[in-house]
Amino acid sequence: MRPSELKSLKGFIAAIREEIASFRDVFKEGAASISDQNKAHQQSEEYQREKILHSIDNLANQKNESDSTSETNQNRRHRQNLWVQWTLAGFTFLAFAAAAIYAEIAARQLIEATKATEAATKSANIAACALRENQRQFQETLGEMKGQTSIQRDAASATQDAANAAKRAADIANETLHITQRAYITVPTPTLDFDRHTVTISLVNVGHIPTGPITGEMHEATFPVADPGQYLGNVPTDELHWNRANLAAIPQDTHIDIGVIVPALLKEAYDSGHQEFIVAGFITYTDGFPKSPQIKIPICWRSQFHLVLKVPAIRSCDADYFLPNMIKADGYPNNEQK
Repeated sequence: MRPSELKSLKGFIAAIREEIASFRDVFKEGAASISDQNKAHQQSEEYQREKILHSIDNLANQKNESDSTSETNQNRRHRQNLWVQWTLAGFTFLAFAAAAIYAEIAARQLIEATKATEAATKSANIAACALRENQRQFQETLGEMKGQTSIQRDAASATQDAANAAKRAADIANETLHITQRAYITVPTPTLDFDRHTVTISLVNVGHIPTGPITGEMHEATFPVADPGQYLGNVPTDELHWNRANLAAIPQDTHIDIGVIVPALLKEAYDSGHQEFIVAGFITYTDGFPKSPQIKIPICWRSQFHLVLKVPAIRSCDADYFLPNMIKADGYPNNEQK
């Protein structure tokens, strides 16, 4: 049963109880009225009896006075007594008859009122039983709904957990695909071209998809060396400069070259260890996947004379160490070599 129907049934039972209470009040008022009427009737009968007796006494006195000459006092009194007794008996019978009739009417009214009260009480009890049954059914239905709600909530939670697990699996799969298939750029050891005074840096895509467009900034410095292998900290440069490069995307398994001009580079000085250079900078590119962030790769190569083998070699160096000093020395971002 719905809450609105339960509320309506409660109102109906309350109305029945109010009617029963009202009927009881009316019955009590009727009973009090009957009692008052009986008292008034008895008082009226006593008053009439006294009035009749007074009238009879007057009649008897008058009759005694009129018959005083023909009857004896004994006969006259005897007749008076008989007449009074019969009169009283008649009035008493009438009074008892009226009281019996009135009592019968009152008893019937009381019986009818009692029957009506019992019927109303029975109806109220039936309604109360129906209300309790409806409440029990409502509580059972509510309990079942709560159980179903709990089951549905658990099912929804399990579904959400499964969805989260599926999303995590999809994210892992996407990340795995990204890692295994993205474009990777490696920078092998550069080569020298003394005729063109160039240090060639190759960018090789070893990934599985093409890169995005590439930009690069390269800084170069050439140092004269009096004693091969000496520390370059206080050695002045023969030449230094920087330039910017904008390159196209690199397909997978191919490379593209950046030629860094080194104007002061001399083969004899380099081979004998009397000249060294440093090329440092960075390249920026995307790995070929949409919405991927840009990747910045530092680059740093320097030549160094091997004192045992007596030959020069190109080795990687620390860009974080050399690049700030080179940027400060070559006037970056101004003075770009075109």
